Amino acid sequence: MEETSEINALLNLLEDPDHEVFDTVSTRIVSFGRPIIPNLEQLWEATTDHVVQEKIELLIHRLHFLELQQDFIAYANSPAQELLQGALLVARYQYPDLLSKPVFDEIDKIKRHIWLELNSYLTALEQVNIMNRIFYTHYKFKGVEVSYQQPEEFLINKVLEMKRGNTISSAILYQLFCDLLDIPVKAIKIPKPACLFRYFV
Repeated sequence: MEETSEINALLNLLEDPDHEVFDTVSTRIVSFGRPIIPNLEQLWEATTDHVVQEKIELLIHRLHFLELQQDFIAYANSPAQELLQGALLVARYQYPDLLSKPVFDEIDKIKRHIWLELNSYLTALEQVNIMNRIFYTHYKFKGVEVSYQQPEEFLINKVLEMKRGNTISSAILYQLFCDLLDIPVKAIKIPKPACLFRYFV
């Protein structure tokens, strides 16, 4: 964001130790939204004051969180709630600057591999068997129990990278491929943090 006298004044006031001043200044800085983040990052690099750096980190986190919150609201109100888009929103909580393209590219690569093995003469069960073979045997995706001490196992970008996710993220990824490839499979919610899939003839 282009620096103005107001922005410069606000950034300089981050050095003020008064908590009330910081509350007022931070509210105004956050009102500028994501475009002010580069200004904050530049100040973070320029200052040697650890207290100021912590304030800047807090502001950047707050800006990312507010933007993500708005995106979640828009997603919830959207008539077309795409599974991948929702999974990427969840991942952005941990990785605010997550780029979608590497995720799309990896998904497209795996989807193409599965698609090349499918044809219109296969039964639903045969399609599922091919999906399972490529997903679990070739790419070696592994499901683990839900552990809230392992947040990365919830995130689609890390699941694609590590080839390991908990029952929730693995089910989302599995369902995503089935949807993209028109494999007649739907997830069924069951008790406990687990997921069962049913194929339709």
